Amino acid sequence: MFGQKGGDADRLRAKIAAAVDLVAEHDARALGVLRTHGMGIFVFSSGGAAECNLRARLVVFDREYVSKAGTSVVTLAATLVHEATHAWLEAAGFRYTTDRRARIERICYRRARRLVRRIPGQEALARWVEEQSARDPAYLTNAAFRQRLLDEARRGGVPGWLIAAIERLAALRWRLVRSRRRRVAGRS
Repeated sequence: MFGQKGGDADRLRAKIAAAVDLVAEHDARALGVLRTHGMGIFVFSSGGAAECNLRARLVVFDREYVSKAGTSVVTLAATLVHEATHAWLEAAGFRYTTDRRARIERICYRRARRLVRRIPGQEALARWVEEQSARDPAYLTNAAFRQRLLDEARRGGVPGWLIAAIERLAALRWRLVRSRRRRVAGRS
């Protein structure tokens, strides 16, 4: 969508603008968080529905997620609030570490649910958001994240040999990180 004009790009921009308007109308605090943390919005093929890229100060939406007819403007607004909450927590010093993930996700989903409950006729979406906040913590492990990314790569047509190479490199990286942590811990 970056730099594109007309057709689909305009439709996606309008859908996201309507989501921002909903946040502004129903949750001024969340809109303030988006503004305070300078969160821009970027639509790209990211592999997940959305993510908060703190370094770039962006909420990155997956183009397919935004494009789907089943992804309503209210759903996009709830996703914005969820991702803005990640930025707020990070700025407050709550790093997204493995041992904190489940708790942080529950907080982010509660904030999104608060927005959804303020919008009339959104009971089903509020229930879905509630279910997400009660998700099994195993879904949030590094291994689960890695598996979802690899599955997405397979669905996207990435060759099997390349996926296997990526898996080997990831395993090597984790061994190196663990080895470095043990060396550092041994010096203390």
